[in-house]
Amino acid sequence: AVAPELATLWATVFNEVRDAIPEAALRDALASGNPLLVEDVLAPLWHRLGEAQAQRVLPALVRETVQRAAEAMLPTLESTVGGAIEASFNVVVPETLAVIDDYVGTQIRGISDLTMRNVRSVIRQGFSEGRSVTQMMRDLEGFMGLTPRQTQALETLRQRLTDQGLSRAQVQQRVQEQSQRALRQRVEAIVRTESMAATNMGNYQLLVQNVEQGTLNENRIRRRWLVAADERLCPRCRPVPSMNAEGVGLRQPFTTPAGDTMYPPLHVQCRCTVNTEIV
Repeated sequence: AVAPELATLWATVFNEVRDAIPEAALRDALASGNPLLVEDVLAPLWHRLGEAQAQRVLPALVRETVQRAAEAMLPTLESTVGGAIEASFNVVVPETLAVIDDYVGTQIRGISDLTMRNVRSVIRQGFSEGRSVTQMMRDLEGFMGLTPRQTQALETLRQRLTDQGLSRAQVQQRVQEQSQRALRQRVEAIVRTESMAATNMGNYQLLVQNVEQGTLNENRIRRRWLVAADERLCPRCRPVPSMNAEGVGLRQPFTTPAGDTMYPPLHVQCRCTVNTEIV
């Protein structure tokens, strides 16, 4: 339910950064031949329109998702326990807010770091290949917000189209179109991951709250990792249930191939969740 709002947020962030790139300043920086000057133009822009905007809006969306996930879990938890439990989930407790704020901050930093690494890669490649200032400007505008892997795929497409004899204008148009599709895919990956993370966070925080309020006995709680058992099940998630065959306690992390974690997601676009049993 929260996915459209998250998609709007991240699509707006990436597109506003792209649209706000100062052409004159970027052109001068590229013409200087100094990659550091180019980064000096783009990094503050990303911080102001990317990180800062996400930091204003994302915490509220994640908090709402945590709240709604907990409320949705209440009937299931009540039936498992065999009686009414705490009627409402108070997301505004300091511990929960700290978890949410830490998650949001980590996500924004992670997206920012990957974005700026990609920008540096585009700058280095452009200078090393002797691309014109105009070409590098188009690359930086089109690749802002993408991952290095997506950027490499676009470069491969550019070379293939060039080898096919398409004109420079035709190549640039095709690459720009694919860049927009890649950006939508990046947004979708971020949104799916954040939605699942906040949902699982809400389920977990509901358990913690009811244990601390004395409604649930922590020693009777067993959490089990559930995978989406279909043809898209990935090798990273597949072994997690068997690695935790007896389940784990409330404050015990799951053992996974990627290391210990309290709850999914295990990776980008992970579809796993957790089932709670009262034993």
